[in-house]
Amino acid sequence: MLACSPYVREPDFPSALSNLSKMAKKKNHTNQNQNKKAHKNGIHKPKFHRFVSLKQCDPKFVRNLRFAKANNKRASKGAAEEPAAASKKA
Repeated sequence: MLACSPYVREPDFPSALSNLSKMAKKKNHTNQNQNKKAHKNGIHKPKFHRFVSLKQCDPKFVRNLRFAKANNKRASKGAAEEPAAASKKA
């Protein structure tokens, strides 16, 4: 241990800890005024969009999608006509 000297001072730990506790935050979170702000313009459901925009999609994919939809319509029309044609033959 060092000899007692007026220039060497040992830290005063209990008082240092008490100073830290005085500076600590007491409140971490508050929801004050948030509900009022939310209801100021009303809380709405998100708008429902029937079809999603394809603007950001790959153009090659969009083109293929368009042809696939057209061919599905053509195939479903042909399937609807087949039973009618079968009943006419009988």
